[in-house]
Parts: sequence; structure tokens; C-alpha cells
Amino acid sequence: MEVVKKEGEEIISLHIPLPLLRMLDALVKQGLFRNRSEAVRFAILLLLKEYLCLAERKSAMVTPLR
Repeated sequence: MEVVKKEGEEIISLHIPLPLLRMLDALVKQGLFRNRSEAVRFAILLLLKEYLCLAERKSAMVTPLR
């Protein structure tokens, strides 16, 4: 399989436990994602959105006393 790097994208490698990889592959097999890379990109996007949401809530909870 030839790996084609698209402009604006970087190739990374990561270690993932086999049970998680099997679950990821099941999502791909079910047609929810075209491939592993698309599934991982989607998961990272969800993580970042959740983190930003939590950070916004945390900063909104801290109000200066005046």
C-alpha cells in the first residue's frame, strides 16, 4: 500500500493496544469510516472539541472579585 501525504497533513505513528485497534477496525468494517486514519482523525477532533469546551467552562467559572 502506497502512502500518499496530502498537503497540510503530517504522517505520525503511534502505539495502540490491540483491543482498541480491533474495535477501530470494526468501525471501519461497518463502514462508519473509510479507513483507520479517518477514524483516528475523527477521534482526535472529538478530543480537542471536548478539551476546548472544558477549558471554556473552567475559565467561565473563575470570575474576578470587584
